Amino acid sequence: MTLPLPETVGWPGGPQFQTFGLFLLAGLLLGYALDRAERRDARWLAGLAGAWLVGRLLRQVVFPDLAWGDPRSWIRLTGDAFSYEGAVLGFLAGQAALAGGGWRQRLGSLDRLASPLAAATAVGMIAWPARGVPATFLALPDPAGRPALAVQVIGAVLYALVAWALGGRRQGAPGSLALFLASSGAIRFGLGWLVADRSAWWGELSAVQVGALASVVAATALAVAGARPAELFGNRLRLAMDGTLALLVLAAAVTILSWPAPGQPQAGAGGAGGGTGAIAQAPESGSSGSSGGELPAAAVPGYPAPDFTAKALDGSTFRLADLRGRPVLLNFWASWCPPCKEEMPDLEAFHKKYGDRIAVVGVDMQESPETVARFTRENGYDWRFVLDPGLDVAQLYRVGGIPTSFWIDAGGVVRVRFTGPMTLAQMEAYFKQVGEAGSR
Repeated sequence: MTLPLPETVGWPGGPQFQTFGLFLLAGLLLGYALDRAERRDARWLAGLAGAWLVGRLLRQVVFPDLAWGDPRSWIRLTGDAFSYEGAVLGFLAGQAALAGGGWRQRLGSLDRLASPLAAATAVGMIAWPARGVPATFLALPDPAGRPALAVQVIGAVLYALVAWALGGRRQGAPGSLALFLASSGAIRFGLGWLVADRSAWWGELSAVQVGALASVVAATALAVAGARPAELFGNRLRLAMDGTLALLVLAAAVTILSWPAPGQPQAGAGGAGGGTGAIAQAPESGSSGSSGGELPAAAVPGYPAPDFTAKALDGSTFRLADLRGRPVLLNFWASWCPPCKEEMPDLEAFHKKYGDRIAVVGVDMQESPETVARFTRENGYDWRFVLDPGLDVAQLYRVGGIPTSFWIDAGGVVRVRFTGPMTLAQMEAYFKQVGEAGSR
């Protein structure tokens, strides 16, 4: 579930930028406009540059796809290619670098940025590319038309509360930054419970939650360094902290209530930055998510794969629906992506072994036909390739990190979504599962 905003914005054939990252940077620019401190210009310019650079590079640690020698990849902010924690760290580092004084004075100068950072995050949360768990309250429709928790709205409201609590006459008081980092960590950790396609709340942590815990650690380090966050506890801050506590309780309750009962199939997906796939059964016609006998198309396991038409590398017109009656492996990739290139020899071996029983289709994202043709020719890859220069197909399938693969059965139903490079053994296991699910 997301608010009605595209995951990326740009123009066909040109750069695409992650909407969440742009909203967050816009929020920081708003903070700059409201900052009346002297010598603000250079500090804010350094902060914005740091937010962009470190936000991009830290995300690289989670899911490496940056082509170091390609300048275009440094400005490519598609899907989940922008780290929130990295943006905050880079922004603070850029500001501190030009603050002057010793390290304690530099840290102290960052306290006045706590409220603007919280407000900027509230703006960014509006475009956070996450889908909430199924819910009947505080809900908006997800891609399949089912009601899901409005995690963007909840996050934006909580961060706005934190910004208000840290602002006013107390803005810049000692410990403000430590309290912002602690509150932000708690909020994002709780929001991780409200996001679908992951394990139960007591299970493996998501990448967002790991980053949230890092924020709490950073807040603790600042407190130990003498930031004295306890001085800020008052009625207004307690309101924000109480709201965060309420979120954590809500997150646990919603996750437990929405978790499948024993024996009930669970629709799963690989998480951003690499993850596991999960087999899913197609819901019965007329069940939740469809008011009639026809299920809405959605790029989630258990629902019909969205149909699309695209130009194939050989110049022909490709339409996914033409492959109905045959399983399909739909693989999103790019030649600049190291994990994609790591996966492709196994993908070639899979295609040679099973290509007569399953259609392997590679969807290249935002590259020229000449680049794709040269790469596939030099490496001897000969499965079907189609082009997605404007990311229309990628957005239809809600692709963030690449490679991302969709295993579609002969009836056109998505059975598995996997983000990250697959091995030949994994491909064979998923192929077997998809065949078994499609035969039922």
